[in-house]
Parts: sequence; structure tokens; C-alpha cells
Amino acid sequence: MVLLKFAAPVWDPTAKTMEYRHLADVWVSGQEVHVEGDGSVFSVSIPVVEPESGERLTFEADPERWARALPTAYRSGDLVVHAIVYDYAGMPARGAHA
Repeated sequence: MVLLKFAAPVWDPTAKTMEYRHLADVWVSGQEVHVEGDGSVFSVSIPVVEPESGERLTFEADPERWARALPTAYRSGDLVVHAIVYDYAGMPARGAHA
């Protein structure tokens, strides 16, 4: 299972610091996807390039491998995505992470 954490940077001019506003958590386990938060930041239709192999990945072909590489598709800085891989975890119960 892969957990994707989406956040947006927000500059605080008073404190002169960058804060990150949490937007969504997306869990990918096999073909299952569970989204909590702003689902508009996430789409399974985005192809990504795996940095290690240079291979083009799609959600349909290998969802968890695609999810691990998804942060590379968000390099502009408008959104920040972190992928956390859980080797032995199941999908969260609905409503468990509100």
C-alpha cells in the first residue's frame, strides 16, 4: 500500500516562513484507491516517469508502482506530494482518517 500526502505551500510574510497546508491523503492498494480531502488534486489518468528506470508508468498497469513515482509529476512547487510505502498495511477503514 502507498499513502500519498498532498500539500500546498503557503508563504507567511509576517513570520517569513513557508508553511504547508494539507490538501488530501490518497491510499493506493492494488487497484483500490481511497481519497480523503480535496480529491481534485489527484487523478489516476496522469502518466508518470519512474526516475530509476526512465519507464513511463500508468495507474492501470501497476497502481502501487505508479503511486510511488507520482511525486515526480509534481515538480512545479504548486503542490507537494510525498509517497509513503507500507509493505504490510491494508486500506484504512472508511472514516478512520477524517
